[in-house]
Amino acid sequence: MAKGEFDKCISDCGEAIRLDPNEATGWQNRGVAHALKGELDAGIGDLNEAIRLDPNDASAYLNRGHATMQIMDLDQAISDYTTALRLGAAEKEIYPHRADAYAWKGDWDRAIGDYNQAIRLQPDDSENYSSRAGVYVFKGDFQREISDYSQAILLNPKDVDAYNFRGLLYSAKHDFDHAVSDFTTILKFDSTNTDAYANRMKVYLLKGDFQNAADDGWSIVRIHPDDAHRCTDLAALLATCPEASVRNGKQALVFATHACELTEWKLPNCLVTLAAAYAESGDFAQAVKYQQQVLDMGPWTDSERKQIQDPLDLYRQGKPYHTAPSH
Repeated sequence: MAKGEFDKCISDCGEAIRLDPNEATGWQNRGVAHALKGELDAGIGDLNEAIRLDPNDASAYLNRGHATMQIMDLDQAISDYTTALRLGAAEKEIYPHRADAYAWKGDWDRAIGDYNQAIRLQPDDSENYSSRAGVYVFKGDFQREISDYSQAILLNPKDVDAYNFRGLLYSAKHDFDHAVSDFTTILKFDSTNTDAYANRMKVYLLKGDFQNAADDGWSIVRIHPDDAHRCTDLAALLATCPEASVRNGKQALVFATHACELTEWKLPNCLVTLAAAYAESGDFAQAVKYQQQVLDMGPWTDSERKQIQDPLDLYRQGKPYHTAPSH
């Protein structure tokens, strides 16, 4: 089992069970091996037998809790973790997992209570702070969430997920400078992290820093030139940016066309961007053609139809569509 040779472990445990079917250890070890191999039903079945044979073995309940968590039988997992705790299993092995189960159930207060205990027992474990932060967001306590992610980063300065989530929180609070700083830090660790570029690009757009947003868009498509979504994002910015120095109709047309090819000319968002790129390039006939094509793809809500119709009216007047400046 320690070497990860689960089939051999299962075979040996099977022989042990044949020799002494009333010994719980063989059942438990085989159940754990099945679970680690991804054979959860078989694993839970063996652990059930181990518990039947030795109902006071805390480790069997702990291991069955892990397995039932994986099949999202959360009530059973919580029950098993609670029993393991009562039987003397190490608290630090129980509280983080039971907290996860409570969190997945949406029982935020109990989850936070268990994460508090986990942090009390292991104050230097950054994951417990990150996990508790993820619960605070559902309670709307963003300040505590930021505080927990900050503590996780303090304990693990290369925790990319903590930087990412904290950056998103800062962005939601319109603390754009701190958000940019967090996403930039991620890129110092990994210059190919396109999610960090995309998140920073969104923050730059919210700030009205369109040139830096465009630079991030270019970085993304250099890394993943065949990502239709990212090509469309860059094309839309190059075609509709309120800042004239950033707009480039010809380049927008290249990326918008490529995105349409990648999506077989079926996605409205890609076609809308293509129309805007044609308009910025001065080819209003093509702009009208593709924008009208999107309009004909309905049914649309009244709001959606207006969002499509307004640029179409501009194209028919020989005018490009540009987004409003940020405030």
